[in-house]
Amino acid sequence: MPAAKARAMDAFFAKACGKQVHHRFADALQMKEALVELAKLV
Repeated sequence: MPAAKARAMDAFFAKACGKQVHHRFADALQMKEALVELAKLV
């Protein structure tokens, strides 16, 4: 299970810091929703 949490966190940060705009979150609401889902895993 810890590996799944680490992968989920890595995926979140990869999307948040994507080099290309279309790889990032579209807006703050989408980012917040992803954070809420991430928090459920912790």
